[in-house]
Amino acid sequence: MSSARTLTDSEAESPAFELEVAALGSRVRIRCDQYNTRNLLAAEWARCSAREDDGDVLAVVEAPGGPDVPTLGYRLATHITTLAARAASGRLWVVHGCGVATDDGEVIALVGSSGSGKTTAAIALTTSEFGYVTDEAVGITPLGNVIAYPKPLSLVSEMHPSIKTQHGPDALGLRRCPADLRLRAVVLLERGNDVTTPWVESVPLIDGLLELAQLSVDVTSFSRPLVQLSTLLDACGGAKRLHYSEVSAAAGILQQLVTEEPRASVWRLAGEPYGGEDMRWGLLDGRVRRTPWTDAVIVEGEALVLLGRTPVRLSGIGLTIWQAAVDQPTLDNLVEVVVDVHGPHPEARAQVHEAVEHMVQAGVVVRGAPQRLGSLLSRSAATSTAVR
Repeated sequence: MSSARTLTDSEAESPAFELEVAALGSRVRIRCDQYNTRNLLAAEWARCSAREDDGDVLAVVEAPGGPDVPTLGYRLATHITTLAARAASGRLWVVHGCGVATDDGEVIALVGSSGSGKTTAAIALTTSEFGYVTDEAVGITPLGNVIAYPKPLSLVSEMHPSIKTQHGPDALGLRRCPADLRLRAVVLLERGNDVTTPWVESVPLIDGLLELAQLSVDVTSFSRPLVQLSTLLDACGGAKRLHYSEVSAAAGILQQLVTEEPRASVWRLAGEPYGGEDMRWGLLDGRVRRTPWTDAVIVEGEALVLLGRTPVRLSGIGLTIWQAAVDQPTLDNLVEVVVDVHGPHPEARAQVHEAVEHMVQAGVVVRGAPQRLGSLLSRSAATSTAVR
């Protein structure tokens, strides 16, 4: 199995059987114990050969040797991709998907979980129609540029279905992609055996954000991650969902996606993120306050709020309560706001109280039990004494 560690001075100068590959903007050195192993891996990783301007070496990785190369090459590729994706945190949006490019460098990211057919799609679409960008991890800059990562592809062995073997894109005859790449479409894969004709549907922004957040590597490392993703999705007309049985039959639909004029969603910011600076008093005065949140966007009567790494979807009176909680209202204040926005209801007070309790349990807001002024003053004095 492969392993990685930081380079020592002697390793950085060693001329052993090794090669360096570029992975999502980082250089990784693969050290081999045999010359033949080095040549085999060099052929598989030929399109990822590192250049001097690819930066410092991120790590040295020990490659499998001897008869284990064909089978353990999959683990090696996965290990390198994991290292590179983590190193790209905060610099690239890395989404689990394959990337295919038009001759003009417009990239379609076909996104899906493990087993959704990403590698199959990459092979089927890049033998004639598109250029091969990657089969596993699409790296996208905040400005929408795509970093090519044409790594070896992992295919299930015909003789041993439980084993995956590596094949370089050249050996598979996959077309090369242009040097300059830009994201043009984000497509969520939905494979179904009963789909006779492939078809595409638009995905509502919040639905797309929720799915893509789960299929991305540490998206929360960005400043305002939901805003970043919403902006990128807007630039390519929002997320789409491809329903298909054989992806090769969908080549025409995908070509059409890159020719359509993007249609932006109507969304807005939900204010500046809150770090919880005055949360201490939220446990004392009975008012309702927002908990610390990283980012939030509001679109078509719904909001997606990011609490650390956890996305929470709000709508209806839940959204109204969260928006009003910026002013730290009492429960009575919230009832008035909800009635003003949604209209009178005989059970308005009970509904607001129940909604607040659910939101407290979800960690979206906090509420402390109201206390008498004397209790508040005594706690304040105790806190002041402790600070001194």
